[in-house]
Amino acid sequence: MQGLEAQKYTSTGHCVKEILKNEGPMAFYKGVGPRLTRVCCEVAITMSLYGEVVKVLNKVSWVEVGLFVCNVCIY
Repeated sequence: MQGLEAQKYTSTGHCVKEILKNEGPMAFYKGVGPRLTRVCCEVAITMSLYGEVVKVLNKVSWVEVGLFVCNVCIY
């Protein structure tokens, strides 16, 4: 209950009742669509890239370990 109109509510319960009475139950879900879209896109990108990043890191790790072992064997 912050902002310019914070004085018009006496408590959180009063705020909930007023919003429900004046704007209806869907007022509590304003902004859910854009937020859900953003989260879904973020998760899709993360899941898509995770496998590829793991593959690249595994290749780099094996190459470095392989070179290190070969260097030790040669010397």
